[in-house]
Amino acid sequence: MSMVFDFAQEAQKVQNTLQDAFGPNAAIRVEEGWHGRLHVKIVSNAFDGKSEEAKQTMIWDELKSRLGPDSQSVSLVLAYGLDEI
Repeated sequence: MSMVFDFAQEAQKVQNTLQDAFGPNAAIRVEEGWHGRLHVKIVSNAFDGKSEEAKQTMIWDELKSRLGPDSQSVSLVLAYGLDEI
């Protein structure tokens, strides 16, 4: 059986966590996916020149270390550096 998440509650936690980790100038959008899971899009100069693997590692390391098991509410992350837009 799949877990169902409280989207509004989890979205706020994830938004705050990523804003704190990547700075006030990071543009972050959180959308609702299946069963309240979070789809996150983030644009930050912290990702400039980084590979997709490096960007994903940076984000997931922050989510897992700061949110622990609550990081499981995130099912998709799209990350872009300012050099990509």
